[in-house]
Amino acid sequence: MSATRNLIAFAALASSSFAFAADGKGAGKWTIDGDVQGYPIHDVCTLSGPDTKLTGTCTMDSKDRETTGTFDGTTLTLKHPGEYNGDALTITYTGKLQKDGTISGDIDVQPMSYSGTFTAARPASTTPAPKPQ
Repeated sequence: MSATRNLIAFAALASSSFAFAADGKGAGKWTIDGDVQGYPIHDVCTLSGPDTKLTGTCTMDSKDRETTGTFDGTTLTLKHPGEYNGDALTITYTGKLQKDGTISGDIDVQPMSYSGTFTAARPASTTPAPKPQ
């Protein structure tokens, strides 16, 4: 009986994760870690929004940055301003949802034309990340 309950609970959790991914809702908290040409990137983003459109704040280097983006259930795109040596930047993350619920992809930094890679994950204390279908 216990095995049956566990199977039912797992099925319910899995189906809710798949529904979450299908609805394209990336709202919530995400931790982003990456690298741009040897420079470590660490953002903690809190996002909200209906459907696929996201708005919120990413905190980078102890500064809150207004953030916009989209999450269609498999692809996350986030954009926010930044700064390096007093020069204004635009940081764009574009990544795909992985089987483990993380999002991996590329970082684009303009106007410097620098690039890098990142992984985004839900902190353990928040809602689990969606799983790809």
